[in-house]
Amino acid sequence: MLRNLIYNITINSDNFGVNFVKNGKFTIWVPCQLSKVFPDDDYPECAENRVHISAARNEYEAFQVALKAKTDLREVRAKVGRLKHTGGYAITGENLKWNFVGLVPVKAIAALERKTWVPEQELVRTKPGLFPDPLLEDETASIPKGETRSIWVTVRIPEDAPSGNYFGKVLVMADGEKATVNVSLKVWNFTLPKESHMWLTHFMWVESGCQAYGIQLWSEDCWKLIKNYAEDMAAHRQNVILTPSFSLIKIYCDDAGNLSFDFTDFDRWVTLFKFKGIPLIEGFYLARAKIGDKSEKFPIRRKSDGALISNESYDTFGEEFEKYFGAYLKALEKHLEEKGWLKDFIIHLSDEPKPQGVAAYRRLGEVAKKYAPRIRRVDAIVLKDEIVGYIDIWVPLLSEYFTEYYKERQKMGEEVWWYTACMPRGNKYPNLFIDYPLIKVRIIHWLNFTYGIAGWLRWGYNYYFAPGGKEFLDPWQENQSKGAYPAGDPFFVYPGKNLKPLSSIRWEEVREGMEDYEYLWLLRKKIDEKRGSVEAAEAEKVMQQVLSEVASRLTDYTRDPTVLLRGREKIGEQIEKLSE
Repeated sequence: MLRNLIYNITINSDNFGVNFVKNGKFTIWVPCQLSKVFPDDDYPECAENRVHISAARNEYEAFQVALKAKTDLREVRAKVGRLKHTGGYAITGENLKWNFVGLVPVKAIAALERKTWVPEQELVRTKPGLFPDPLLEDETASIPKGETRSIWVTVRIPEDAPSGNYFGKVLVMADGEKATVNVSLKVWNFTLPKESHMWLTHFMWVESGCQAYGIQLWSEDCWKLIKNYAEDMAAHRQNVILTPSFSLIKIYCDDAGNLSFDFTDFDRWVTLFKFKGIPLIEGFYLARAKIGDKSEKFPIRRKSDGALISNESYDTFGEEFEKYFGAYLKALEKHLEEKGWLKDFIIHLSDEPKPQGVAAYRRLGEVAKKYAPRIRRVDAIVLKDEIVGYIDIWVPLLSEYFTEYYKERQKMGEEVWWYTACMPRGNKYPNLFIDYPLIKVRIIHWLNFTYGIAGWLRWGYNYYFAPGGKEFLDPWQENQSKGAYPAGDPFFVYPGKNLKPLSSIRWEEVREGMEDYEYLWLLRKKIDEKRGSVEAAEAEKVMQQVLSEVASRLTDYTRDPTVLLRGREKIGEQIEKLSE
């Protein structure tokens, strides 16, 4: 199993000896950032109480401190001291954060089902139980005798931080006893771009969030929650947002049967997300998933008093569908052009269309192209030649990319993303389930770079419902939608205090992977700028070697966190050399 791996990214020290802290009440050590720390974990023989990390400016970097209780501990807390540069500058305050890693129940290891079989060595554990996932906001914790917990420490490197070496400490206190972890940080002499160079969308469900907090849908509290979600997404480098178009755009009909559209709430939504740093807007689906023969509901209000007079689904081959949805698409494109947002908007037709839904999907594509010809069409798909000309951004299942078909679409200049959902589970594919090792989350972004894939789409940022979307489920107790999905598939974040989402270690590794992608993108840019030089040739050689070791194919990627982290170090070294 991939756990209890020690965080051995060596920056300023070659000392790998045994060095953990044991006292009368607890023992602490530094596990690998990419390991999952379980209650029954013991400190490994090569444990250390020091950590060496590196990061660029404008990057987040994390590490863990594990603590095992020798007696019942009632009040465990931590303090992260400032990281001081040798020249006097210090990283302090809001740039230093720590959280206890909480435990949630995994009731079934879905990947062991026959139809989605995964080799046991690909899982972090093979039996149901309590698994680490949420980052808690509690300032103290109780730990029973004999059990282990983890503290997750996050460091953000300000853009004005000088490069060089920083030193600090993490203090762990429990019932009158203390222990210290020494921290050394190297800040590279380069800055990660603010904007990301691959697209990332994890669907945010407004109604689910409102139910979690007990607030009214589209109330001012709801908009505060949306703002907090936007800030959290942007902080994790998400740059695309699924938009509930038919809830935000008010559709009116006058006595003569003429339709008009009020974009006030839509504009508020788009402006909010763009202001928070999320530039690409995904319009909601025109029709229902899989078959696509019935449209989404089309809510029409009476112009005179705003009363809802119709909320019907239409046959996508019928005249009413084209009448109503054609008017909607035409008005939407016109409004986007007036606001200067046309290039920043894409639209979904129908999710995961099946072969028996080809005719309906083509119909949807035709209507969209006819009435909004400048809006690009995007969908998670399993179809191929049957829908050429009816889609602009192909999003096949990650495992589907083993076919050559989508490589050919790329060669033709078409944009290709990929998606993960409750699949792929079979074989050795990466995904982000709670019972998977964390490296399977982070490696996806490396594979995006290896394959030249422009984006990653997922359906679940905060989906807390049972299948069908009617019954709300407590995410602290149910993370599999009553067995419908693998553990953690429906969401990354948990409801926190003050309408703010709580992160998870999986969501943190999504950001780490996005930052890794920016390392690779930045090195590629530097190589291209210095093409023909000896330094560029050497950097190209290093990059290709690292990619072959870390992420050469969809199932042939490293499972060893040390290989990934050392590969990232080599990429950072080459960026720094080419930046001189």
